[in-house]
Amino acid sequence: MEFGDDGTFSVRSGAQELNGVYTVAETSPRYLIIQRDVRFNGQPNCQGIPATYVHDHYVYRLYLEIAHDTLSLYLHRRDATPMIVLVRGQEDATTTAAGGQALPNQRLKLTPRGTLRK
Repeated sequence: MEFGDDGTFSVRSGAQELNGVYTVAETSPRYLIIQRDVRFNGQPNCQGIPATYVHDHYVYRLYLEIAHDTLSLYLHRRDATPMIVLVRGQEDATTTAAGGQALPNQRLKLTPRGTLRK
C-alpha cells in the first residue's frame, strides 16, 4: 500500500491492483484518511478473494496514529487496539484482525521516506 504526496494511493495484493485518491484530516490524536474514486483491476487478491468481494467490503475511512517510528492503523476513531502496526525499517509488521488475532503471511513496511508499502 502506498500513499503518494500527490494525493493518490495504490495497493497491490497478489494479482489485484487498486488505486484512487485520498485526503487527510487531523482528528487528534489520529489522522483520518478518506479514500475515494477507488478503481480495481478485477483480479483476485493474494488470498484468492475476488475483486468484487474486496470492492464490496472495502474500507474507505482509516484512522492513523503516528508515534516516533511507529504507525498504527485503526478502523474506528475510538478503537483501542490497532488493526495494523508498522515500524519504520522493519520488514515484518504486526498485523492483526479486528478481534486482535494475528494474521499470518503479512509483509508490510514503512519505507524511510514515510510511504506505506505492501
